[in-house]
Amino acid sequence: MHDTASITTFDLVRVFPDADGETHFEDVSISWDNAEELLTKTGWASYELAAERPFIKQSPPGVAMSWHNSGYRMLVFQTGGVREAEVSDGEVRQFGPGSVLLFEDTTGRGHQTRSVGAEPVTFLVLALPEEGLSW
Repeated sequence: MHDTASITTFDLVRVFPDADGETHFEDVSISWDNAEELLTKTGWASYELAAERPFIKQSPPGVAMSWHNSGYRMLVFQTGGVREAEVSDGEVRQFGPGSVLLFEDTTGRGHQTRSVGAEPVTFLVLALPEEGLSW
């Protein structure tokens, strides 16, 4: 049985622009302190997210997108493959299955991505309201 008491945060990577429009990565840990315990055996759940327009996307190996902004704030849950992302400050990171990203770069220089490896990259996208995570 999994020890739910040891799970204290939910981790994600935020992509955001600064005041000058340069984009950056930020590692974010969301505390479960304000979450509700469903059942001791099943763990924790966040409050409902004000998310909409869910869709699943798959990119074949080698597909690249040059510099672009997110069309809206979104949470991206990667379920398969490896995707590389670069932000305008020059940092490059690779993300695999289980990665969660919060894209808030609706302005500024944006980011670029590419599928790496032999597997397609699959992810679930949820649109978020303009402000806050709504946890």
